[in-house]
Amino acid sequence: LQTINLLLGYYTDGLAMQTLARPLIERIPDCPADFAFEAQRLAHMRDTTRVPSIIVALEFLPRAIERGLPSQIERLKRELDESWLITGPERQVLAMLMPLGDQATAEGYINRLENWAQQKNGQPLAEAGIFPHVVPLDGEPLAVLERLHGMAHA
Repeated sequence: LQTINLLLGYYTDGLAMQTLARPLIERIPDCPADFAFEAQRLAHMRDTTRVPSIIVALEFLPRAIERGLPSQIERLKRELDESWLITGPERQVLAMLMPLGDQATAEGYINRLENWAQQKNGQPLAEAGIFPHVVPLDGEPLAVLERLHGMAHA
């Protein structure tokens, strides 16, 4: 019954995409509509079903940006994930919103990226200039998105 409720809520929220995303986009104009919508939808699902979602924010220093690592990692995203590349004055943050995921989901993703970095560059993420942050989607989506935005503009 909980699974059916979850799926129905996910579907009905999808019908109201622009309405759900608008308040977030008005406050953070560079946030992609799909990312804002999914954050709102998943927060609503968390409130009604207690099923969490999580965001892995990858902070890229200039040396990683110069090597094109943000776009390379963005192409590695899972099918259901939504991504948002936030460009700040000195760094970029790639926010990967993982629906119906928890701390273990984030840790698995970060481990896959560590393995990828070792295979591609022969060095861990930190040496490549990439620092992961796990941000639970717990609370108001606007506050979470403002936190992500602030990471790139700190």
